[in-house]
Amino acid sequence: YFETHFVEDPPEKIELLLKAAKIHEEITGDVHAAVQNYLKVLELDPSNRKALEALSRIYETMEAWEDLLDVTQHMISLTEDPNQLANLYFKY
Repeated sequence: YFETHFVEDPPEKIELLLKAAKIHEEITGDVHAAVQNYLKVLELDPSNRKALEALSRIYETMEAWEDLLDVTQHMISLTEDPNQLANLYFKY
């Protein structure tokens, strides 16, 4: 989990958390730390698509079905595009 308490600007904090999550996920292989960073992004910006899509991908890979369902439902609530909605409902 990446500490960002020293950063005041929310968009900057989000960007740092996204970068840290990507490093954890792709380089160190610490998906649990990646998840914690993505969740922190969602605390700051509940509609952040990058974090939601990453969590969806991670939860599916981990077979964390309840978490995947929660993220997918959240994405559905934020989506207005009919094609994206169809894809999300198919996944759901």
